[in-house]
Amino acid sequence: MTDLKRPTDIVIQSHRPDGTAVEVPLTPEVWQHSLVRGPWKDAFAPIWDKHMQDQVAREAEIDQLASEYPAFRQQCRDFIQDLRTFGSNKGARTGLEGSGHEFYIGKPYFDDTIRDRLLALPTQAGTLESELRNLAQKRDGDTLCASHDLAPLLESVLNVRWDKARGAASLGPLPSVGSLSLRNKAKVVIKKGSQFLKDILAREGGDKRGGKAARG
Repeated sequence: MTDLKRPTDIVIQSHRPDGTAVEVPLTPEVWQHSLVRGPWKDAFAPIWDKHMQDQVAREAEIDQLASEYPAFRQQCRDFIQDLRTFGSNKGARTGLEGSGHEFYIGKPYFDDTIRDRLLALPTQAGTLESELRNLAQKRDGDTLCASHDLAPLLESVLNVRWDKARGAASLGPLPSVGSLSLRNKAKVVIKKGSQFLKDILAREGGDKRGGKAARG
């Protein structure tokens, strides 16, 4: 993985016996019941293991920020709304350009403490900050587009949805974990996630061996 795209956002193309192409989304069920159990498990299990650990850790931190800062979720929505409307909304451009941050992660949306915590969020290839810098490097000196480059990446992190038809951002629901707090769940998954996959692979008669995650 070279960006923040979730493994469950990947769509592959397959072909029916008659040669007809069909798109197959890699849903969580496909990962859990086929990829980490099938003949490709040695390659795919490490990818899924890291994805789950990173996702739960990100969700736990977002949940914690929302708990510590009552305005945080609304600020996330406003931030994405302005990123998506940068080209057509003078007020959005003023707010973003006034943030003083190369990726616009600053005031009036987030103070320095929140910004630093967001940039440190874990991703498949490192942290949010490293993902953003990798994205900038890929543009080879060209200016990043707030709407098309930055917004999709940050929507995924902040759990904000963009409705193109309405031209509006909305907050996605924070994950529900029943009787366990999200932070407690994060600790359990991060601590036991690898063992969980090992148990699955052991039941399939194989051992989990190291492999590099290299899908984009």
